[in-house]
Amino acid sequence: MTVGEVEYDAIAKEYAGCKVIPFKKDVELPLLCDLLTDSKQGGLQGCKVLDLACGEGFYSRFMRIELGAASVVGVDLSPEQIALAHAQQKANPIENVSYFVGDVGALQSVLPSEYLGSFDVILMAWLLNYARTEEQLCSFVANASHYLKPGGRLVGINNYPENSGVPHDKYQSYNFVKCGSENHQAGDEIPFVLTNPDGTFCKFSNFYLPLESHEKAFQDANLDGFEWRALKAPDEKSSQQQEPHFWDVLLSEPTPFKGFRAVRPNRPK
Repeated sequence: MTVGEVEYDAIAKEYAGCKVIPFKKDVELPLLCDLLTDSKQGGLQGCKVLDLACGEGFYSRFMRIELGAASVVGVDLSPEQIALAHAQQKANPIENVSYFVGDVGALQSVLPSEYLGSFDVILMAWLLNYARTEEQLCSFVANASHYLKPGGRLVGINNYPENSGVPHDKYQSYNFVKCGSENHQAGDEIPFVLTNPDGTFCKFSNFYLPLESHEKAFQDANLDGFEWRALKAPDEKSSQQQEPHFWDVLLSEPTPFKGFRAVRPNRPK
């Protein structure tokens, strides 16, 4: 059992509850929707999607129901998270959604072989920031890339390396604390605390790797057009927060997290 597996087994229910935190609903979710339904590449209608680090399946269900994906396969390291996903599926069955417990760094031992090269879109939401070394980061991306169709997209959201998280109380008004450092070294731990509206909270750690390591991982996996996507101010009509300038600190560069995307080329390099 790995450290990450133990960590997320212990906070499975609390972590599932964090999806209603305002920054998750008002900033993170719209960013992922933009990435998943990129007009230059088409939306999710008819797409097969692989959701890596799917947790309790929130985005798996969302992509199937709200974005029209034809099917979604979720994978997570934590058995407790997948147990919550299965419980949701049992309570509210959704066709063509399935889940597997397993390590993204060893997907070929987790997923059936017929899944290789079969997905139109792969989502990596809050996954790459668990790589402790450049080698592990490259493994995550390379393993995922084998499951993309030619022309398929890999998108996600991630801790942004250029954001130090200093001072530590900078993002408290958004219900999270990022305990970073001004002088990060590769592999340094970055503790996070998320506080849910009901007062429960969960603690977990990300790990720092520089921008260059992320760029290398996508380049080594022969994926094209890797880019970071900036956060956007939420629509005032849909936002839970109506205070003027409420989002200014979160959206000031460098932001604490960003989206990213890359594409598997149609022809082998």
